[in-house]
Amino acid sequence: MSRKEKLYAKIQQNPSNVRYEELRTLLEMCGYVLRPSGGGSHRWFNKPGCEPIHFPEHRPVGSVYVKKALRILEKNCDFNDD
Repeated sequence: MSRKEKLYAKIQQNPSNVRYEELRTLLEMCGYVLRPSGGGSHRWFNKPGCEPIHFPEHRPVGSVYVKKALRILEKNCDFNDD
């Protein structure tokens, strides 16, 4: 099991207790890039050809944002590589 798969499984098992840094790391492992901040609390991640993902930089990240990010990643990220 790759590091990316382990992190994905950890986040999926407990979406209500995810640190910003963990979710950011997973997104970056899947090819998403943090867009420069416009000064607000939300952080936007983009990947060419994929739906952008955004969530506030709170610790922990709200479970509604985590669940939405996981749904998008399921469509746009291969968890069987590395």
